[in-house]
Amino acid sequence: MPFAFPDKYATRRTVFIRVKKQNPQQQREDQLVMNIDLHPKQTEAFKYLRTKGIHTIVYGGGVGGGKSYLGCFFILWAAITYPGTRWLIGRKQLSDLRISTVITLKKVAKDLGILDKLMTGWNQSTNTIKISIDEQEESEIILKQLDVKEGDEEFISLGGVDLSGCLIDECGEISITAYRTIMQRLRHRLPPFGPKCLLVTNPTKNWVYDDIYLAWESGHLPDSIKYVPALPKDNPKLPDEAKALLTIEILGPQLYASRVLGDWHATTTDFDLVTDADVHDCFEWTTDGIDAKEPFVSWDPAYLGKDRSCVCLWRGMILDRVWIWKQRDPLEQIADVKRIISENRVPIRNVVIDGTSSATLIAHFKGAVDFRANNRALNGEPFASLKDQCYFRLAQAIKEKTIRFKTPEIRKDFAQELIAHKVYRADSDRPASVLKKPIVSRMLRRSPDISDAISFRMYFLLSKRTMTVRFSHWA
Repeated sequence: MPFAFPDKYATRRTVFIRVKKQNPQQQREDQLVMNIDLHPKQTEAFKYLRTKGIHTIVYGGGVGGGKSYLGCFFILWAAITYPGTRWLIGRKQLSDLRISTVITLKKVAKDLGILDKLMTGWNQSTNTIKISIDEQEESEIILKQLDVKEGDEEFISLGGVDLSGCLIDECGEISITAYRTIMQRLRHRLPPFGPKCLLVTNPTKNWVYDDIYLAWESGHLPDSIKYVPALPKDNPKLPDEAKALLTIEILGPQLYASRVLGDWHATTTDFDLVTDADVHDCFEWTTDGIDAKEPFVSWDPAYLGKDRSCVCLWRGMILDRVWIWKQRDPLEQIADVKRIISENRVPIRNVVIDGTSSATLIAHFKGAVDFRANNRALNGEPFASLKDQCYFRLAQAIKEKTIRFKTPEIRKDFAQELIAHKVYRADSDRPASVLKKPIVSRMLRRSPDISDAISFRMYFLLSKRTMTVRFSHWA
C-alpha cells in the first residue's frame, strides 16, 4: 500500500523540474526539416550547407538526382530559419528559371506547408520574394538572370546587392566571373554557419569541371569546397517511368555516360543523334523482320518559298516512296496527296501533316493528324516538345535497325539533315531537345524538310489513339 501523509499533517512539497527551453529559431529549423524527406545524398549536401568553414558545395553529376529540389529547400529553409537574411536563386536565363527552378520552388514550399506565405510575398515585377513566419522579420529571395550582358561582362549589376547565400541552378551554363562576383557579395547578415553558395549541375566541361571536379577527382579539392555526386540511382523518389527512359538505347552512349553514369569526362555540349553509318545501314534493301503492315503518309508541306514540300509513303516502318516538290501551287499539292492516299488505300487516321503554318491545308484532310512541332511531348515523356520527341524516337529506330528506307535518292540529304539535329545542351537539366530549326537551317543552308517529314512518322509509334479505320477515296 503506497504511503500517504495524514491530512492533518499534510506537508506541501514543491518539485522543480528543469526543462531546457528550445529557442524559436531552433523550433523553426526542426519543424522545416521534419517536413522534408531528403534522400542520403541530399542529406550529405545539406549537412555541408550547415557546416562552418565550407563556402561552396557542388551537388549533382547526373539527371534525376534531386538537384533543384535540394537547392530550393535550402534557400527556403535558410530564409525562414534566419529572419532578415537575403538569398539569391540564379540561372543563366530568367525564362529557364521561371519555367523550371520556380516550379520546383513552389513544390518545395507546398511540401513545407508555406506555399501561401511564398505566394503572398512574391513580387512578379521585381522578381523578389519577401517571406517570414511567426511574425518574424522578413527575409528576401532574389531571382536573378546570370547571363553575360553586353557592356556588363564583369557583372556590375550585381555590385550593389549584398547576400547571405545563393543557389546557382545549372551552374554549367554560367561563367566563372558570375560565380566570383556573387561570392564577393556574400556578406549580408550571415547565418552562424557562414556564407554559402550551392552550385547544382549535370556533368559539364566548363570552369566547374576544370576548377572543382578535377580537383575532387584527384583528391586536391580545398576543405572549403565540397562536391557531392548524385545520380538517378541515388534518388528513390524518381518515378520508375522516368528511370525506364534513362537507357543507353534511348540516350546513346555519350549522353548515357554523362547524364546517367555521371561521367564528367564523356560530356560535350551537343551530341549527335545518329552517325552517318547508322543512317547508311537503314538504306539497305533487306527488310526481313521489319514491320510492313499498315500504310502511312507523312507530309511536310511548303508553298512558294525556298522550302521543299516533302511527302512520304510508308509500308509500316518501311519508307516506300518520297515526293519532293519545289514552289508548287498548294491546290495541286492537295490534289496529288489525296491521290497518293487513295491509290495506296491509306487510312485517313494514318496521315500526318505539319499544320504549324498550314491550317487552311489541314481542313482538306479531315481526320488526319495535325502535327504541331511545339506541342507537348506525348505520354509524359521528358522531351521539350513533340518535335524533339519524334526526332529522338527516329534516331532510336535507326540505331535499333527497326526502320528501312527504300529511297536511295534521298540518302545523302536525309543523312545530312538528321545528323545536323544534334542533342542540344546535353549537359543541362532541361527536357531533352534537338537544335532549333533556324540553327539547323543555317548549318545546312536549306530547310531540313526531308528529315522533318520522316520524323512525323514516329508520331504513330508514340500515340496511344485507337480509332476505327476509315479509307478516303478522292477523284
